[in-house]
Amino acid sequence: MASVTRRRKTREERRTEVRQRLLEAVDQVIEHGGSYTDVSVERIAAQAGISRATFYAYFPDKGDLLRARFAQSVEDLHAATESWWALEPDVTWTAVREALREVVDAYRRHTAVMNAVNDEATYDELVRDDAAAMMRTGIDHLRTHIERGQAGRWIDPGLPPLETATWLMWMGERAHHQLVRFADQADIDSHVDTFTDIVYKTLYRW
Repeated sequence: MASVTRRRKTREERRTEVRQRLLEAVDQVIEHGGSYTDVSVERIAAQAGISRATFYAYFPDKGDLLRARFAQSVEDLHAATESWWALEPDVTWTAVREALREVVDAYRRHTAVMNAVNDEATYDELVRDDAAAMMRTGIDHLRTHIERGQAGRWIDPGLPPLETATWLMWMGERAHHQLVRFADQADIDSHVDTFTDIVYKTLYRW
C-alpha cells in the first residue's frame, strides 16, 4: 500500500490558524456567560488552546483582539447590506424584506461580538472609534442609496438623505442589539416584518 505523505504546515499557516482560533475564542468565551470586560486573557488563551504568553505574540491585549474580531463581523455585515443598496425602482415590500432579512441574519451571527463591542466601547477608545466608523460607513451607504432613489423618483424626494439615513441606521442597530440575540425564530420573523414596514413606508411608499 502506498504511504500518504502529509505536508507539514508552514510557519505562516500555523500562525494564521492560531490567530483564527483566538478570534473565534472571543465569541466562545462571551457565549459561555459574562461580559468581555470581565474575561481574562488567560481564559481567552485557554479557550483557543494556547498559553498566555503565546496570546501576546499575536495581540497586544484583549481589546486589540476584540477589534480584529469586530472587523471580521463588520465585513460580513456590510456584505449583507449589499442586497439593500442594490434595490431598484418598483421595489416591493417583499424585496425589501428579503434584503433586510439578510441584514438581520448577519447581525444575529455576530451578536456576541456586537454586544462585547458595545460594552467595551465604554472603556476602550479604539473600540469606540471602530464602532463609530462602522456606523458612519453604514449611514454613508444608505444616504447614497436614498439619493440614487430620489434621483430616479422611486424614493421620497422630500426626505433629507443624511438625516434619514442616520435615523434608520441607528434605529436598526439599537433594535438589533436589544431584540435579536436571544430571540427565537418567531420573534426574529416579527422583528424583520416590523423593520421592513418602517423602512418600506419611510423610503419607498410615498
